[in-house]
Amino acid sequence: MTFEQMSGWLNELSVLVQAKNVHGLVTKLVAIVPEYWPSPEIISLGAVDRHDQALNYQLARASLASTQESAESAA
Repeated sequence: MTFEQMSGWLNELSVLVQAKNVHGLVTKLVAIVPEYWPSPEIISLGAVDRHDQALNYQLARASLASTQESAESAA
């Protein structure tokens, strides 16, 4: 695991917490820590809504932009 990868995860988790996006937060935690599985109470709080989907697109755009910047600076 690299510092950049860990920093990226922390940034994503921070955005999800600020947005109060339980579904996105749990999904990201499960992706980062495969041994983690949320309780049924937490899962019930994570019903997907349109806000969650919009945030996923925003995170994807930000990730693509930072990847492109990294590639350009390396070139």
